[in-house]
Amino acid sequence: SSAMLSYIPIAFSGAQPADVSLFYYSGHGDSSGALITTDKLVTVYTLRNALQKIPGTKIVILDSCYSGSAIKNGASTVSTYSEAAESLPSPSAFNSAVISSFSSLPRSSENLADQGYIVLTSCRYDQRSSSLNDAVNGIDFGIFTYGICYGSGYDEWNQTFLDSMPADADGNAAITLGEAYAGAKERVAYLNTLLYGKVTQETQYYGDTSFVLWHK
Repeated sequence: SSAMLSYIPIAFSGAQPADVSLFYYSGHGDSSGALITTDKLVTVYTLRNALQKIPGTKIVILDSCYSGSAIKNGASTVSTYSEAAESLPSPSAFNSAVISSFSSLPRSSENLADQGYIVLTSCRYDQRSSSLNDAVNGIDFGIFTYGICYGSGYDEWNQTFLDSMPADADGNAAITLGEAYAGAKERVAYLNTLLYGKVTQETQYYGDTSFVLWHK
């Protein structure tokens, strides 16, 4: 909304060039990838213009329908790189291949696939995002958000903290972009089995997969 856009410069007013800032959105999105808020549509272009004024690195996590549009315009998709990298034999090879692929990906002032951004989206540009809603048991969350939280050590479904961070593949108490992506994808696939194959969304990402999002 206009309120959300107006609060972005306020929330990140103290950011410095060496800082890392986090923007997270969970809500509705339209077929263009725009965020549907209470009083207006916030297009990817408008969101970028607001975030572009923040110095340093911006981590952007979007749990909304068609959110892959935030890092993709045109024919090629980020999933092309992530799917190819998954078949590689080691994390270092995975990181090297993805970084190499992103270095050749055309940057665009129309989206967030650009230097200074680390992005995770709940689905591709042509997919809808799913959520679980159970008023009786108090369950109401996007399955992508659930995947991110679960991989980082919190089971939102049961509202309990885990003894470990399942997405922390190398056990260094830090979650990288690549690990968060893999963890979210695994949880979405798990929920898909519970929902009898009704989930079709594919987590997407942009940026250096070795970038640490957060740590204990």
